[in-house]
Amino acid sequence: MKTILSLLLGLTFSVNAADTSPAIPTPPSWLTQAKQVIAEKKFNQAINLLSQASDKQSADWHNMMGFSLRKKSPPDLLGAENQYKLALTCPP
Repeated sequence: MKTILSLLLGLTFSVNAADTSPAIPTPPSWLTQAKQVIAEKKFNQAINLLSQASDKQSADWHNMMGFSLRKKSPPDLLGAENQYKLALTCPP
């Protein structure tokens, strides 16, 4: 009987703990769109999209811009390096 009671109490506490987890924030639309365009290897389009983004100060923005500048044809290696350096200065 004690075993069943302890099992039920354990399940109750684990269910309550699962309900208290914080909600995962939805990523901004520019981030989702840029990831999709980059996955399709449309780097010039990604640069244009990122240039219009509302949050140009995030590490994600600088990293994706650096990647797009590095992978476009012809690559802008100096611009990419600058964006990667800026990404490292941003809070995670």
